Amino acid sequence: MAASSRRVSGNAQVEALSIDGSTWLNVGSSVTANGTSTYDLPAGQYRIGISSATAVYAALTKIVED
Repeated sequence: MAASSRRVSGNAQVEALSIDGSTWLNVGSSVTANGTSTYDLPAGQYRIGISSATAVYAALTKIVED
């Protein structure tokens, strides 16, 4: 799974659901300036946490390998 986030201003953070099923853990560093972060992630539940951000463009994309 690859995760990528891009936004104009503010803070975006990829988060993974921990094994307890209720705690969200940060994955990598938050993106705090215009740009893109990409991660190769194992299967799991993920979300993009957004705080004090405007014009957010983000996606989590599954890549299937043969």
